[in-house]
Formats: sequence, C-alpha cells, structure tokens
Amino acid sequence: MVEAATLDDHLLHEILSRLPAKALGRFMLTSKKWKTLISDPYLKTIQAQRSTQNVLGILSATTYSVGRRLTYFPLEHNAGEVPDTSLGLPGPQAETISLKCACNGLLLIQVFPPIRDLLCNPTTKYSRQIPDLEICYNDTKFGLAFDPTISTANFKVVATERVRQEARGGCYKFYVYSSETNTWRLSNTTISCTRKHLLRSAGSVFFNGALHWLREREDILAFNVEQEVAYSLALPDELRPISIACYISIWLGVVDGHMSVVKFKRGDILVWVLEDYGSRRWELKHCIETQGSGHYLNSVPIFYDGEKCVLVTWGSSKEEYGLAVYRINSGQWDEIRSLTCSGFDRCFVPYISHMLG
Repeated sequence: MVEAATLDDHLLHEILSRLPAKALGRFMLTSKKWKTLISDPYLKTIQAQRSTQNVLGILSATTYSVGRRLTYFPLEHNAGEVPDTSLGLPGPQAETISLKCACNGLLLIQVFPPIRDLLCNPTTKYSRQIPDLEICYNDTKFGLAFDPTISTANFKVVATERVRQEARGGCYKFYVYSSETNTWRLSNTTISCTRKHLLRSAGSVFFNGALHWLREREDILAFNVEQEVAYSLALPDELRPISIACYISIWLGVVDGHMSVVKFKRGDILVWVLEDYGSRRWELKHCIETQGSGHYLNSVPIFYDGEKCVLVTWGSSKEEYGLAVYRINSGQWDEIRSLTCSGFDRCFVPYISHMLG
C-alpha cells in the first residue's frame, strides 16, 4: 500500500475531497500536517462542490420549534454521517428556532428570544449572526444565495416584503444582505403582485443566478441576485401550487442542472422540466408509476433527485402521518419515520455536508 506521506498534496486533495466533511474534521485532529492540508481553501472548495450533488438526508423544523433543535431524517439505512441538530449554538437551549431557508448546505434560521437571524452550517457548527432587518415579518419570505462553484466565502440573503395596496393588490420589495459588507440595503427593484401570498415554506430555490419562490395558485416569483431584476415564471395550469394540510402541492428544485417541478398525483410521480430556462417552456419529462402506492395517496413531494422522491404522507387524521421515500430504480417504498401531529406545518430542506463556514 502507498503511504499518504508519499503522495503529493494535489493528489491528497483529490482523495480527501471525496470524504464526508465530518470525517475530514476528525482527521484534522490527528496531526499538524493533516490540519494544514484539510484547512486548505482549495480542498474545502472542491469538497463543497462535490457535496452539493449528494443529499444525505432531510433537515426539518416546525414553524417554531421549541428547544432549538432540528429533526434529521437520513435517506439511506446505512447513512453514516449525522448532523448536529442542535447546531452547536451558544445560549440557553430553551430558545425557539424557526427555519427560514437553505442553500447548498447552509441554513438561515431565526432564534428567539431575543430575536436574531443566524447563518449556520450544521456539519461544522459554524454560525454567523445576520444584522436585524427592521421590517414586518408577516408578509416576508427569505432566500439564501450561496454557490460554492463561484465563491466559497461570500453569500447573499434576499428578503421579499409584500407591500399591500388595496386597489391593485400590492407589490414586492426586495432587501439584499451581502456577507461582504455585512449590511442590508433596499433594492430599487419592485414587482407588482396580486392579493396572494408567497407560500409558507423554506422552499426558495437558487438557480441560474436567481432566487425563486412559489406563489399560491399562481406562478414562480424570481429575483436575479447580482443584476437585481425581478420577474415571474409561469407554470402550467395543472401545476398551480396550492396548500394541502399545511404543505405545498408541488416541489420546486433543481435536478440534473434543470429547474424542475414534481407533483404526486394518484400514485404517479409527475416531473416537469424547464429544459431551456430562457424560453420558459415547461415539458412533462417523466410520469413514474409507483408500485404499492395505495397507502401513500395523501401525499405531497418535498424532495426529488431523479433516483428517489421523498413525500409527506398522512391518513385520515393528523396523528397518522410521516415521511416516505420512493426509490425509482427498484420501485420500492420505504417509510422514513412516522410522526405525530406536532410535525404538521413543518419546513423540510435537504442536508448537504461540507466544510465551508
């Protein structure tokens, strides 16, 4: 066997970048050489870039979770790496946590009392407080823009404030936080809106330089973070998002480099894809007939990656609900966990493990 000491740093970086972030953290404690090697920004960058393609599980929190702890649902039975669901935050553990949004392994959460917004990496226990934004949070949704393929140190947070105007429905204003300046500022961009709200979720999606939010019974609201341009993306009529039992009827995300929407209908997984983002034309790409789905007919999708689809499922009462995953290649259903009624109105975000932050 070739000893690690005989390998050059570039080759070691290539090998180490394929390991889980928590394993790298343990290796850093073994010697100064390993600490120096693993602390190299280049290694952190390539490890993060590879990690964004590997979702290990689902992190979840109710709208307001007392005890400052998230819930973790691994997607594989033999999943070795488990995040610290307490996030390693300082302060009393009785505080309440609210999950605002997530992007490529980073979480934006709100902790109170006192109220404060924190950016967290659940793998490294890194946290950074975001300055207060003094606006009404009732009609405000957040989006996190972080792309490790472009920058591993910088990120932006966008807050959308819905300003009501009785005659015309209102408009959205956009506030932009930059990690480089550590300040919020009001963008000059606005976009008109109807009386509908953004859906209640931590489901903002960062793709093609823009953040995207679903609007109930309508379309997708988008905001280009660098250019500060707001626009809307129409959805086919059959994909108009609605609220079902506190959840969203469709899932919006990125699969194989394309914006995608997934709907679960009568036991079938329907996947619509925006093949050409510029054309804004959706195509029904897949219609996956699931086997033995009778038990899961009351379901909404919360994650899809082309190989598996994770759904919130429920029965006739709120006490009979949980998470299930359908594995497309094998055609098998697995129950991840049954949950109690305290889980209703949860937010679900994918868990991605990397060393950044």
